[in-house]
Formats: sequence, structure tokens, C-alpha cells
Amino acid sequence: MLALLRRHAPPDMPARRLLPILAALILVAFGLMTGAERERAAPTSGPTDLGLYAYAAAAAAHPSTFYPSVIAEQRREGYELKPFLVVRPPALSFLLAALKTEALRRLALMALALASLLAWWIRLGREGVPPLPRACDLVALVTGALSAVALQAPYLHEVWAGLLVSLSLALRREDRFGPAVAAGLAAALIRELAAPYLVVMATTALLGRHWREAAAWTLALILFAAALAGHAAMVDALALPTDRAGPGWVKLSGWPFVLHAAQWNAVLAASPAWLTALAVPAALAGAATWTSSLGRRLAGTLTTYVLAFAVIGRPENFYWGLMFAPLLPLGFARACRGLGALTRGRATGGAVVQPS
Repeated sequence: MLALLRRHAPPDMPARRLLPILAALILVAFGLMTGAERERAAPTSGPTDLGLYAYAAAAAAHPSTFYPSVIAEQRREGYELKPFLVVRPPALSFLLAALKTEALRRLALMALALASLLAWWIRLGREGVPPLPRACDLVALVTGALSAVALQAPYLHEVWAGLLVSLSLALRREDRFGPAVAAGLAAALIRELAAPYLVVMATTALLGRHWREAAAWTLALILFAAALAGHAAMVDALALPTDRAGPGWVKLSGWPFVLHAAQWNAVLAASPAWLTALAVPAALAGAATWTSSLGRRLAGTLTTYVLAFAVIGRPENFYWGLMFAPLLPLGFARACRGLGALTRGRATGGAVVQPS
């Protein structure tokens, strides 16, 4: 029986190896839980950005005056204009202008969320995940995609970009990677915070000797860099010496900021911080045990964002968590199945069935 279980187990890291990874991460998270509580309670006073993004969508209806209008409005509202990254790239503004009405904008975003969930259902099926665990995975993914139904969600660049990253990863196949590259590039054009995902995908393809795919992701990075350089040139040409400069984003906030950012999840948002301190390490450990091609890319993406946000991000930037919120629940569901397999293995005298 033991030989049979091993023969039919997927090629994943043994479930028992989940425990030391999970225990170490949870100890670190709980050691910093007090900091996470402070981050969660941090005030967010001052003007919100949503009005500025709505103004940019209206200004995009007149492309020739888009940059002067947006920069003048940003200056009038007292926002920083240096460095150029404080001015959002124009891709989402032009998309919203093309959609014209509030109803169409909300419908388009919800359609993107549904497309992402459908793509994951199909992708997990191709991974050999049985229907019941796959349904559990999908329910978990829904908790990270529910931000799409928020009233002001169409104006949040991170919601669109995070969902596009999720869709891209679900669409990626070794024999057909074009749609995944296109979705990833769209995410980066909407919000430059999606660029690390492009780097992860290009690097993973390169390490796996998928030369054509690596070239495609590299081309996406080049196109993104060119678009960002053009954006920088437009903003810098209109900025004045008297315009305010931002304080920078390298704050080394560590785990507290990461845990706070991770609360852009329908379940974690309504839960105490200690639950987030459990869930985030579990999600990272769960993704780490998934050693398939898809699992490596999921783990690489989540780890990259966690490490990046441990270094960059001011307390008011906690909404950056929307970049990895759609993917984090999948790692958590994986961890739950890994621990379940470990428990079943102990109950059967040590025959550990790998999570599918």
C-alpha cells in the first residue's frame, strides 16, 4: 500500500517538510505581531487618491492635454510630483475613458476577476487537482478577488494589476505562453509594481531552458521599460522646480508592513492580526512545497513580493497588498492540504499522501 501511494503521488516536496518551514515563519510573524497591530491601526488621514484617479480617467478623454491636465490637478491638490513615479502611468486612465460609464467600468473589472477565477479552475484541472480540492482552491481564490466588487475598485490600479498577474499565471503553459505574457505586460503597464512578476517569469523560464518563453518575457520587460521611460519624460518635462518631492519608499518596514498589506483579503480584512500572522507564513510555506512548474512560479511570485514589501513601502502604501492578494489564498489552500496529508499519513502509520 505504501509503495502504491508513493508511485501515484505527484512530484511535490513531502508534506512533512512543510512543518519546519511553517513553524519558522510563524515564529517570526508572531514575534512581530505587535508591530503588525500598530501598522494596521496607522492613521490614513489626508486627501485620498481616488478623486485624482477619477479626474485622470476624465482627462484621458482628451489625449493631447492628458499630462498637462493631470499634473496641474495633482499640483493643485498638493500632491508630490517628484519623482515621476508619484504620477500613475496613463494606461488605466485611457482604459477607463474608453469604457466611459461607471457601470461599464465596474462590469469590466468584475469580468476580469471572473476570467481569472475561470482560468484558475481550468489550470488546476490541468495540474491534476481533483474536483473537490479544486473547488476549495477556487473558494480560497475568491477571497482574494473580492476587492473587484468594491465601489471604487475600478480606480485602483493595484486591483486591475493584481488580477492581471493572477490571470497571467493561470494562463501560462509551456506550449502556449503568449496570452500569459500579454496579461503580465498589461499588469505592468497599469501599475509598475507588476514588473517584479515579469522578472520572476523571465528568470524562471530562463532557468528552465525555455528559451522562446524567456525571450517573450524579456521583450515584455523591454516594452514596459520603454513605456515607463516615456512616462518619466512626460512628467519630468512638466514638473516645476517648486513642485513637492516625495519622501521615498525604502523604509525597511519588514514583516509588519507585509502582514498589513496581506489583509487585502475578504477573510483577513475582517480578522484579527494574529490570524494574518498565521495565514501569510502558511501561504508561503504551502507555495514552497508545490514543486511543479506552476508551483515554482507561484512561490517565486509570492516570495518576491513579500521580500520587496519588507524593504519598500510607507505605512499608507498598505494597499500595495492588492498586488499579491489574488494569489496568496492559493498558497494557503496548498498548505492546508499539505498538513491534511501529513495528518492522514500519521493516522495510517506514516504513509504520507502528497497533496494534489
